[in-house]
Amino acid sequence: MYPKRDKESISNDNNPADSSGFKTLSSAPGCSQNAPNHAFLGKDAKTYSVIVNHNTSEGQKRRSQRHRLTGFAQHLLIENDVRSVRTGNRHRTRHCHAARHFWADKIELTLNADENESEASLRGLQTCNSVWACAGCAARLAAARGNEIKRALSWAADNGYIAVMMTMTARHNQAMPLQPFKDAFKRAYKYFREGRAGAALWKSYGIAHTIKGVEVLRNPVNGWHYHQHVLLFVPRASFAGREVDLQTDAQARWLKGLQREGLDGIGEYALTITAHNQTPETYLAKMGISPENTAKLDYELAGGMNKSASKGVNVWTLLQRAQRGDSESAALYLEYVQAMDGEKWIVWSDGFKALVGLDDLSDDEVTDESRRSGPRHHGSTPVRLRPLARGCAGRSAVHRRS
Repeated sequence: MYPKRDKESISNDNNPADSSGFKTLSSAPGCSQNAPNHAFLGKDAKTYSVIVNHNTSEGQKRRSQRHRLTGFAQHLLIENDVRSVRTGNRHRTRHCHAARHFWADKIELTLNADENESEASLRGLQTCNSVWACAGCAARLAAARGNEIKRALSWAADNGYIAVMMTMTARHNQAMPLQPFKDAFKRAYKYFREGRAGAALWKSYGIAHTIKGVEVLRNPVNGWHYHQHVLLFVPRASFAGREVDLQTDAQARWLKGLQREGLDGIGEYALTITAHNQTPETYLAKMGISPENTAKLDYELAGGMNKSASKGVNVWTLLQRAQRGDSESAALYLEYVQAMDGEKWIVWSDGFKALVGLDDLSDDEVTDESRRSGPRHHGSTPVRLRPLARGCAGRSAVHRRS
């Protein structure tokens, strides 16, 4: 599906490819499944970072895991010359944290002011801001978007609304590629929401605002499981006791939309309504976001729905399997990245963010703002971290050659 690169490669061009045609990190010279965990720096790198402190917090362990996955994702994307479906340019994740940002004249080390768990990061590097391809950027976006959703839930509680979760699915099988399945699903949802019947459904139940989120899993038996979770904000007083009626009416319309696009579903599973006190937490968990404490959100690579293998695994699990040498998982990751390129993860209904008091920021603006905000100590990179900066510089050079 993806062209192999001949002369321009971040690793040795003579690396053997596995039977799938995809090059993996374990096939690079000197690499093995028993090698220490370290960041992938390219064939010119002279140093690498090894985790030596085993007394780290769970949050630190997750961050380390995300960094390793991002490095391996870049290896796959570069080795297979994956490009943006929309623009034809090199996929942005290939450059994430591997090249200096155009507005930065230097790379700086920044430290936060958290006395309980200090964190360090490098400022001035490019980020891809892809929630689909990059575990590191997905974590930052999830935390930002999760806090926005928490603001919406607080607004609802203060203004007499409750959040009801509507989950929408379609029947799928292993032979269905993700791209056409996703496109047909989106057209079915457009039919579901638009037209007189769609508007009448919303009006009859007093649905004032929505937040729509997309989740994609891979089931070993039934293939790609592309589905949506939609938070419906309805008046608390008038909606009480109407959950079953809403599910019945919405199911009928959704099934009709699926049929129009050559899809189908089982009524009781194709569309479900969840309305209970844990709905907000359930929604965030299905988006892969969970609260570490009352004030902080953290992004779980496993995700709430991905802990049961029978329901499917998410893209980060596929990437982890590919990192261990599974060529089928590597191919599935690349298919997923291409199919989801440019898709929106979480979408608010028109005007809802302004009503809640939020700016409608793009993913690029969200991550740039989060990297600049908050109390931090800035300074030049200490001597003990210069090997890491040299590694980033080496990767930058390799990326420019690709």
